[in-house]
Amino acid sequence: GRVAVVRDWRGHGVGTALMLCLIDWARSRGDAQVIVNAQVAAMPFYKRHGFDASGDVFEEAGIAHRVMTRRLP
Repeated sequence: GRVAVVRDWRGHGVGTALMLCLIDWARSRGDAQVIVNAQVAAMPFYKRHGFDASGDVFEEAGIAHRVMTRRLP
């Protein structure tokens, strides 16, 4: 699936709130890590939330992506 924020709401903390909620949910399930296919343009957003990039750039839905992972304590 995809997580998206309507353009007018970007920069207002909506994406961060969604990401923190999803990370907390993964942690509560006992998941050891969260993995996302991040659009290359959105990689700084994921980096700010503790994700590290790995692997090569690949195309998904006609958009450049890269795998990013965050380990959970």
